Order: sequence, then structure tokens, then C-alpha cells
Amino acid sequence: MEKKIRQEKPSAKPYYAVSVLWILAAAFLPMHKSFTYIILVILSIALYIGLKKVLPKEYEEIIMEISETGNPEYDLMLREADKNTNELIACANEIQDPQTKEGLLSIASKSEAILSYLTKHPELISKYRKFFNYYLPTTLKLIKSYVHYKSLPIQEDNIQKASKQIEDAIPMLDSTFSSLYNSLFDKQTIDVTTELSAFENISDLDINIKDEGVSIYETK
Repeated sequence: MEKKIRQEKPSAKPYYAVSVLWILAAAFLPMHKSFTYIILVILSIALYIGLKKVLPKEYEEIIMEISETGNPEYDLMLREADKNTNELIACANEIQDPQTKEGLLSIASKSEAILSYLTKHPELISKYRKFFNYYLPTTLKLIKSYVHYKSLPIQEDNIQKASKQIEDAIPMLDSTFSSLYNSLFDKQTIDVTTELSAFENISDLDINIKDEGVSIYETK
């Protein structure tokens, strides 16, 4: 079975901008002076980092093949994770805030990349049970709650606080999924990377939200 997925790709715009900077410098600045190169290097670094932060992320569609592994348990795990990822994308598309939506789509993109790799390397699936049984479904439950909160007609203080806590957790969640994906290519770091980032704080987030009188898993 084939499925189209969105995968993040590096933007070439920062490189183009730096190239234009050097072309303009060559035309108008004294390039025979050493301080000109020092200034250009500093400006180039600042321009590149600045554009990377402000420019929207770019994605490309690729074809992911979801094949049978021959192991019924693994196939069930892959199908369930694929379903959870699709639900995460659906939740992201309901969110109005561009930054929050972009963060969730980034998480979903990494989840799809992880599934694509594990489908081709089923021998690694047993080492990533936490991804299937905890990280992905917990993230989905959290985001479903967020979508539910945002749909409520009356935004009480506790609802707003719960929503803000989830919004603040999204960059950490994204970082964790990045670590999980990167660990696929470095078996020695699996035990370390699967304990990183936001999931060290998920239990605390759950407790804090419940203390405010709101259950993060209560959706309608």
C-alpha cells in the first residue's frame, strides 16, 4: 500500500540570500580590504540564521510504502501508528494558530518518517515499542484535548492555562520525535534519545492540568 506524506526539506532561500549579499558586496564594497571579509562573514551568518528562523518550513510530498512485515504483531503496531499519525495531521489542520499548526505538522512528518524506516527495517520495531505504545498515542491524546479546549465557546482561565501548557510543550515534543528519528541511524544512542525532551515533563503537565480542574484526556 502506498501513501503520500509531507516531509520537511531544507529551504534554499537562506543560501540564495547570502549569495546575493556577496554579489552586492563585490559590486559596492572594497573587497581588497580584509575587514570587508570579516564583516561579510558576520553578516552572512546573521542573515542565514535569521532567515532560517523567520521563513516558513518547506515540505515535499513523497511516497511511503506501508508493506507487511510478516509479523502480525508488528503489522498491527504499524497500522495503529499510521492511524494515529493521520489523526494528528487531522487535528493540526483544525488549528488556527500558524505556529502551533506548523509544530504539529512537523511532529507528524517525523512520525511518518519513523514509520517509513521501521517498515523497511522491522527488526528494529521491538526496540521502539515506546514510540508505538507511549510517545505517539500520548502526543495524540494531548493534541486532541487541545483541539477540544479551543472549540469550547467559553474560555475560562483554567481552560486557557491548559491550552497554553500544551502549546508550550509542542516544541519539546517535536524535539523528542527528532531524537527518536535520529536514533534510528545510531543504535548506540537509542536508550538515551528515547528518554529525552518533552516526555520527561508529560506527567507533570498532566498533573498540572488536572490540578486546574481539567482532564487532558476528556474530549467530546
